[in-house]
Amino acid sequence: MSGQASLNRRQALQLLVAISGGSLLASCQRAALEEASVPTLADVADLAATHRAGATQLAAQPTNSATPAATAVSEDTPPSTPPAPSASPTNAPENAADRFPARRDEESGILVTHPQSRFYETRYRTAGPRPELDRAAWQLEINGWVGEPLTLGFDDLMQFEQREVMRTLQCISNPPGGSLIGNAFWTGVPLAAVLAQADIRTGAREIKMTAADGYDTSIPIELALADDSLLVYQMNGGPLPVKHGFPVRVLLASRYGQKQPKWITGIEVITDNHLGYWEERGWSNDCFIQINAIIWEPSGFSNPVSNEMTTLRGVAFADESGVASVEVSVDGGLSWTPAEMRPGPDPSVWTEWSADWLVPPVDQPQGLQLQVRATDGNGVIQRAVTAGDGLLDTAFPNGSSQIHEVVVVVNP
Repeated sequence: MSGQASLNRRQALQLLVAISGGSLLASCQRAALEEASVPTLADVADLAATHRAGATQLAAQPTNSATPAATAVSEDTPPSTPPAPSASPTNAPENAADRFPARRDEESGILVTHPQSRFYETRYRTAGPRPELDRAAWQLEINGWVGEPLTLGFDDLMQFEQREVMRTLQCISNPPGGSLIGNAFWTGVPLAAVLAQADIRTGAREIKMTAADGYDTSIPIELALADDSLLVYQMNGGPLPVKHGFPVRVLLASRYGQKQPKWITGIEVITDNHLGYWEERGWSNDCFIQINAIIWEPSGFSNPVSNEMTTLRGVAFADESGVASVEVSVDGGLSWTPAEMRPGPDPSVWTEWSADWLVPPVDQPQGLQLQVRATDGNGVIQRAVTAGDGLLDTAFPNGSSQIHEVVVVVNP
C-alpha cells in the first residue's frame, strides 16, 4: 500500500478517532462523519501532524440528545472545545508524562492517569457552568423511605470511617479506543454507613440520587449498601477538582460513570423504580462495564520500522468478573497471540497488557491493522467489527465491547 492509498470508510474514521483521543466520536453527529469524503493515508497523516501540533480544531456539532455521547474536557479547556491529547508514538518511554496517558504509581505498581488533568470529564449539560459549591455550606439530604431523614454537612461526613481505594472510571459512551476512561486514587466513606444512620425501612428498592447541576439517576438498594460503594471527597490525595464533583461524588464498582453522580446533594430512598436522565433516553439502567481493551501504543498512524522489535501495550477493563485474558492480532484478526497482563489490585481497576511484536519486513510503506481483544471472567469475549457497524453506534445503549483496532504504516 503506498502512502497515497485510500482507506475504506471505517478505517478512515477509526484513524480520526484515534488521532483525536476519542473526542471526535464524542462530539460529532453521525451525519457529519457519514457524509465526509474518505481521506487517503497522506490526508490522515497531514491531519495527525496538525492535530498533534495543536494548530487545528476538529469540526464538531452538538450531540443528539437522544444518544448522549459525552465530551472529554481538560481542566484548562472550555467545555465547548474538544481537547487535543498528545499522541503516543511507537516505543515512547513508558513513563513519558508528556506522551503516555498514565504514570506508574511507585507503591502499587499500577498505572494511574497522568497528569490528572487528562482524566476525562463528562457532563449532561456542557453548555452551562460546572457547579462550584462551598464545602462549608454543602449539605447532603437523605429522605424518602427512611425512619430518620438526615441532613449531613461535610464535617458530619468526616465522622465516618475513611477509606482510600484505587478505582477506574469509564463513560458508557466511550468508543473503542476512546479516552473516556481513567484510573485514580479516591478517598471517601462507605455509602452504606451513611444510609444506616437514616434507618432504611423494609421494602426499599432503590436510591434516587440528585446533583447540584440537576442530574439524577438511581441504583438498586443492594448496590447502595455494597461494601465498595462510596461517597468520595478526595482524588489522588487532594480535594476533588470541581470538574470531578467537588466537594462530594458517588463512586461505585463495576458500573459506568453514568451511575456515579458528581456534586451530589440528595439521596431519596424509594420503593419503586426510577429512570434517571440518561436512562429515560434509552441508555442502560444497569450500566455494567462491558469487557473492552484499548491499544495505547502504537498509536493510530504511527510508523514502526521494518524488521525492528516494538511493544504493543494498553489497558483492558471489565465488570466485577475481571479480565481473564487479552490477545493481540497484527494481521487484521486472522490470528491472535496472548498478551502479558498486569492486573490491578481488584477487578474495579484496569488491567495493563503488553505484547512484543517483530515488525515484518516491507520494501515500501505498508498499512497494517493491529487489534486487541479481551475476555472477562465469565467467558464473554469482545466482539469483532461487522459490516454495517457505525462508529457512533457502538456504545448505545449498554456501552461498547467492540474490538479496538488501529492502522499503522510500516516503513522500509
